[in-house]
Amino acid sequence: MKVVTSRKGRIYTEQMPEPACDTNFVIVENVYSAISPGTEMLIIDRSKHVEQALALGYSSAGIVREVGEGVDKLAVGQRVACYGAPFVRHAERIAVPKHLVAPLPDHVDMGEAAFVAH
Repeated sequence: MKVVTSRKGRIYTEQMPEPACDTNFVIVENVYSAISPGTEMLIIDRSKHVEQALALGYSSAGIVREVGEGVDKLAVGQRVACYGAPFVRHAERIAVPKHLVAPLPDHVDMGEAAFVAH
């Protein structure tokens, strides 16, 4: 699975393992992921001072692909908005706690919903 990261002040698209669907989590296939220049630049700058890659992103919208035990208000196939690093990131799929996921009404554009954090 592809994830956008920053390492040593540079941006990369890296392959990482698929996320697991734990209790009270959902797996979301991102359709849109919001880019906030200030936040992204802060993380990129911070990556200059650490050894490990830092994942970028914190606000997105997508489709629920899996629900974990304890999740009863979200369903596979449902459109959702997600907020909260380090769970929400620029990645193909993300594992997000159920309390950081909001269902999207049909009339809400997913591109706009990706900015749920703004």
